[in-house]
Amino acid sequence: MLSKTELIEAYEECLSEFSLRKEPGEKKFSEGYLAKTLHNLELAGVLDLLSRNDEKKRAIEIPPASRYFDWIIIASYYSMYLAATAALAKLGLKSKTHGATLIALEYGYCLKKNLLERKHLEMNERASFGRDDIQKIDEAMQGRTSVQYTVFEKYGDAEAKRILRDAREFVHKMSEILL
Repeated sequence: MLSKTELIEAYEECLSEFSLRKEPGEKKFSEGYLAKTLHNLELAGVLDLLSRNDEKKRAIEIPPASRYFDWIIIASYYSMYLAATAALAKLGLKSKTHGATLIALEYGYCLKKNLLERKHLEMNERASFGRDDIQKIDEAMQGRTSVQYTVFEKYGDAEAKRILRDAREFVHKMSEILL
C-alpha cells in the first residue's frame, strides 16, 4: 500500500497522464456498472456451484473432472473491478487502467472519505470501506492476471473460494456505499 503522500502523488499523476479523468457525466452510469457487477458475481457463483456438483455437470453433459477455478477468479475479479468503476463514476471519475482505478478508489474512498460530502459514504450507516478492501481487489487482480495470461500457474479450489468470498464482500460494501 502507498503512503498518504505517495497516494496523492500517484492520483495526481493518473490525472496528468489521463489514465484518470474527471467526467461529471459518468455519474449517470454508476447504476449500470453496478448491475454489470452483480451479473459477473452471479456468474462466478454459478461456476463455483458447477465446479463442485457432479450431478449438475452430468445434467449439462460436462465431464465430472471439469473445474472452473480460473474463471471463478476472473469473474470474481471483474465483479470487484466493475464495483470500483461504479464507485468512481459516482464521484464523476473515469479510469482507463486497472491500476488507476485502484489508486482513485483508495484516494476517493479511503484517503478523502472524511473530506467528501458525507452522502458519498453514509448513504447506508453500515457502509465502511478501507485499505483492506483495496488490498482484496489488488490480490484478486493479481490472481486474475495469473490465471488469465499464463498457463504455468494453476490456482485451485482454495484460491477460487477465497477470491469469490472477497468479491462478494467487496461488492456488498460497494453496494452499500452506492445505494
